[in-house]
Amino acid sequence: GVGTLLLLSLTGREISREADQPAGGGNYFAYEISMRRVVHAWRPIDRPAPRLDG
Repeated sequence: GVGTLLLLSLTGREISREADQPAGGGNYFAYEISMRRVVHAWRPIDRPAPRLDG
């Protein structure tokens, strides 16, 4: 899907099915713009990432 294409573009990888989100959808990834890096790969949206504040 579009999210996979964005993830591949942000990480400089070629188009591939390897980066697809897990079956069923409803997942997200996090990208830190200022550092230009993926914070984490696909995670279920109903299980947010742990907070990283201090």
